[in-house]
Amino acid sequence: MEPESFSWLDNIFSWLDNIFSWLEENFFSWLSENIWLVIVLVILTLLVIGASIIPLIRKGREQQQKLKEVGASIGLFMSSKDLPAPLKELRKFKLFSDGVLGFISSLMQGSKGSFDVAIFDQQLKKRDSSEFQTVILFQSDQLNLPHFRLFPVKIYHKIASAIGYEDINFDSFPKFSSQYYLKGTEEEKIRNVFKTNILLYFENHTGWSIEGLGTRLFIYRKGNTIPPEEIREFYEQTHTIAQAFL
Repeated sequence: MEPESFSWLDNIFSWLDNIFSWLEENFFSWLSENIWLVIVLVILTLLVIGASIIPLIRKGREQQQKLKEVGASIGLFMSSKDLPAPLKELRKFKLFSDGVLGFISSLMQGSKGSFDVAIFDQQLKKRDSSEFQTVILFQSDQLNLPHFRLFPVKIYHKIASAIGYEDINFDSFPKFSSQYYLKGTEEEKIRNVFKTNILLYFENHTGWSIEGLGTRLFIYRKGNTIPPEEIREFYEQTHTIAQAFL
């Protein structure tokens, strides 16, 4: 290859050399002459950033303290664990296998009556978006649940039903079937689990999402995080639901 073929590369190096020469003669010299001004600007920038972040940190700590107090009042305590159950067991649930597991925070655990209970906030990552929600887990050896999922009916569920993708409906409880979408492969066992008292409860209480399997029952309102001051009410409502499945 002829040496002339590299002339374009020489031009690039020459251009870069001119840029660095300009920086040395202008910007760097200005910087050395105004170093105190630069330091002041940096300090002011850090102060502005700190002024916006510190209140958020303080608010987060206050919320965490409120959560501890409310949790203690219902017999639940902050846990050092990362997960409410072994990861291998969690992966059996659609709640934890649909997309990326995500980040679990504010985990509180304790025993209440027949149940081991865990409440936590879940950040569920799906492709380019994240979903945040507060989830409660009730676990008891008295539970023996087939795998099922219950969630509010959306327009796309109605479309799916229209083209043949049926969920589990109860003819005697049309209001329940119109409000909730119930899925699971063991239909007969699921029908046996959803007794009259459970069906009547959900006819009068909308918006809940539930997934059950074996000894575990997860309950949440999809996409909703519960503030500390509403945790007690959330626990009482979900405990009523869990009790109905015993």
